[in-house]
Amino acid sequence: PLERERIEFVQQRNPPRRRYIIVGIDPGTTTGVAILDLNGNLIELSSSRTRTPAELIETIAEAGRPLIVASDVKPVPSGVDKIKRAFNAILHEPQESLAVDIKIALTKSFEYRNDHERDALAAALDAYNSHKAKFKQIEKKTPPGVDVDEVKARVLRGSKIDAAISSLLTDKRTDKPVSDRVEEEEVDEKVVELRSDLKSAYERIDLLKKYIEELELKIRDKETEIEDLRAEIRMILSHERQMALRSKELKRRDSEIKRLKRVIWELKEENKMLLSRIEHLKSVRKQEMRGERLPLKVIDSFNRNAIMRSMEEYGIRKGDILLFKDASGGGESTVRMLGEIGIKAVVYLGEMSHMAADAFIELGIPAFRADELSIKMSDEIAVVDAKLFEMKMEEWRKEYGLLMKKQRERWVEELVDQYRMERERENR
Repeated sequence: PLERERIEFVQQRNPPRRRYIIVGIDPGTTTGVAILDLNGNLIELSSSRTRTPAELIETIAEAGRPLIVASDVKPVPSGVDKIKRAFNAILHEPQESLAVDIKIALTKSFEYRNDHERDALAAALDAYNSHKAKFKQIEKKTPPGVDVDEVKARVLRGSKIDAAISSLLTDKRTDKPVSDRVEEEEVDEKVVELRSDLKSAYERIDLLKKYIEELELKIRDKETEIEDLRAEIRMILSHERQMALRSKELKRRDSEIKRLKRVIWELKEENKMLLSRIEHLKSVRKQEMRGERLPLKVIDSFNRNAIMRSMEEYGIRKGDILLFKDASGGGESTVRMLGEIGIKAVVYLGEMSHMAADAFIELGIPAFRADELSIKMSDEIAVVDAKLFEMKMEEWRKEYGLLMKKQRERWVEELVDQYRMERERENR
């Protein structure tokens, strides 16, 4: 082998370039990352709770050279901006934070494990879609043998398409190392860009001249047309036009009459329903006055919101009997709320929790199942047979009295036992 006094580094003439990529990032406790190539193909999609920023940068660098770093929210999180600055990439920020339905639509063709991966993928796809048309244009204009991705990268960083292609063709002919071509590329790109701008300016001038000629012809045609239209206008402002306007107004009025008739019919139907309800209320009131029936105030659910809503609509006062259509949901605090109002009793449908039932007993408020009583209900109005209700109330009072007596006896026994234990400790 050939021996040398020191290590020498030999630069490759054409070092292989890593592919350009688009990176979507969803930072946070769990970081999601999605990587696409410049054709929109998915290269990497993953998420992790333990990945450090350094590890994330390493993952991205292994996949390629980030051309665009994207976020799905606006403003862009600092974590995304740091990754962008680490690679000197182009930042993609949506005009407004992407809604969930938009992100689902963007990623419907891909499989992902969680919302973090979905959001990162949506950010990358949104960035790709925003440049997709330009990429297609570049692909059509780029000749064979020229690195299309390199053209895309240069165009996104500010170069014209023709200038970028020309520069790469020059690089290919000279076959110079990238480090030796930097200054030449900048000069060549500028010259090509200026030449392209000048050519475009001449083309625009020619187009404008032709356009002016066409406009002059159109002006002459329009002048003739204007004269014809003026004559036509004088004819239109006649009795026939007046009749046409009148016919249009009549149609509008007919449509309004139909609408009002429909409104009147709806109001009549509502009035019939209200009259029927009033008659029913009168019947209930008569039965109440004769002592045959007692009114119940109907509440949909046994919870604080439903009770508050009923208090606002028709009021709940001391001595009222309440009927709950659904007894589930309420607890001790709901019962104590009713106790503060001072209601007389509660009738309920469905199953009531043990905590609520015990709270009613503790506060001395009777609570009956609806099937224990003869309840008649129409719409939001309910009545109960007065005699049957009073009989149930009497049974409840007896049971409640026995329960209170047992509780007092148990309390006295506990008090005596406690006294004895204290005396025994003192005698020791």
